[in-house]
Amino acid sequence: MNFPTSTHKSRWLLSETELQERRCARYDKSVKDIERYKPEASTSSWVSMEEEKQLFRYYEKMISKICVLFRFPRKIVAISIVYFKRFYLKY
Repeated sequence: MNFPTSTHKSRWLLSETELQERRCARYDKSVKDIERYKPEASTSSWVSMEEEKQLFRYYEKMISKICVLFRFPRKIVAISIVYFKRFYLKY
């Protein structure tokens, strides 16, 4: 595989600004979806972006702990966390 032309490089190596823009766009989309499908939901009970970041950090640690518990190689731990981050960055 040629890294300079790989989809990993073109789609997933982001600057801090691009990463923040994608996170904000995904968060805004989530809020709009909630408003669309559950209009009676109280906005005061929604998770803020800062709380969401804290939840992500918590689940990253949990993934790491589970992988250590099952004695997975470090590559598996890293890949698991990367896929977790990619999934929540996209959806």
